[in-house]
Amino acid sequence: MIGVLEEERWPELADIFEKHWDSGLPTPGKADIIAEIGTDGSVQSFLVTEFLLRIGQVHGGGSNPRKLFRWVERHMPPGNAVIVVADEPRFEKLCELLKMRPMCKGQVYRKDF
Repeated sequence: MIGVLEEERWPELADIFEKHWDSGLPTPGKADIIAEIGTDGSVQSFLVTEFLLRIGQVHGGGSNPRKLFRWVERHMPPGNAVIVVADEPRFEKLCELLKMRPMCKGQVYRKDF
């Protein structure tokens, strides 16, 4: 059976997060763990879905958009994350200035629902 794993069961996965990703468990309320549960009730496999704010278009219009990012930074609830798809070198530089870290090599894929 596949479904959302109850947060009460997340500690069962703590060793996997530590061993494979040198990480703690996701922040409850900010992510879900989708798991395949075996007939014996054990977690067979899982993936984590995180709730992220993705910044889409950025337009400076002669102004410095950095102050817009700072506003978002100040107003984000703790435990949330922001991603930016930097499809132009100027946005890569802006992300570096804002101390954002690159998350992956390769391409970013998207599916709208």
